[in-house]
Amino acid sequence: MAKAPLLRTLRVLLLGQFLAVLIAGTGLTSELLASTYGVNLPTTQSFFNYVLVLLVYVPVMLLRERDRGFMAGPVFRRRWWLYLINAVVDVEANYVVVLAYQYTSITSIMLIDCFSIVVVMVLSRLVFKARYRWQQMAGVGLSLLGIVVLVVADLVTGRANSHAPNPALGDMLCLLAATLYGVSNVIQEFLVKESGGISFLAVLGIMAVPVSALQSGLLEGHLWVSMEWTSDIGT
Repeated sequence: MAKAPLLRTLRVLLLGQFLAVLIAGTGLTSELLASTYGVNLPTTQSFFNYVLVLLVYVPVMLLRERDRGFMAGPVFRRRWWLYLINAVVDVEANYVVVLAYQYTSITSIMLIDCFSIVVVMVLSRLVFKARYRWQQMAGVGLSLLGIVVLVVADLVTGRANSHAPNPALGDMLCLLAATLYGVSNVIQEFLVKESGGISFLAVLGIMAVPVSALQSGLLEGHLWVSMEWTSDIGT
C-alpha cells in the first residue's frame, strides 16, 4: 500500500524535471533567435505551442467518453469566462517572457521567473486557503532575496552588452511575466480540479489559438513580411 504514494510522488517528480528540461530548451531557443538572428516575434513563437496543444488534446478529448461532451456541459457553461481569462493571461505571459529575451540574458530570466512561485503562494493562500510550513516560507523568502539582489544589480550596474542591451528593462518584463504565470497557474489549478487535465488543455488550445493568432497578426504581421526567413530560423 505504501508503494502507491511513493510511485505517485516519483512520477510527479520526473514529470516536473521533464517539464524543466522543456522550459530550458524553450529559453535557449528564444535567446538564440533574439541574440543571433534578431527575431522579435514573441506571440508568433507561442502561437505554434498552442496549435500543438490543440492538435493533441482536442482529439483526445473527443475520443474520451468522459470528456466528449465537456464543452456542452454545465461545468464549461458556468466557467467559460474563466477559461477565456486563463487563455488570455497565458498568452500574455508567454508574450512578455519571450519579449524579455530581447533585453536581458537567459540566466536572469530563468532566475527571475521563479517569482511566479511567490505569486502562486500568495494567491493560493487567498483563493484556496492553503497553509505553508516555515521551511517553505523560508525557501521562498531566500529565492525572493536572490531575485531582489539580481534586479538591483542590473539596475545599478547596467550590465548592457550585445546579448543583454537593456537588462533592467528585461528584468522588469520578466517580473511581469512571472506574475502573469502565477495568476495563470492558480486559475489552471482551480479549473483542472473541476474539469480534469485533458478537457482543460483542449479548451486552452481552442481559446488560446485565436487569441494568439489575432495578437500576432496585429503586433507582428508587418515583421512576417519584412524579415528574411531562413531554414535556421524556421527550425
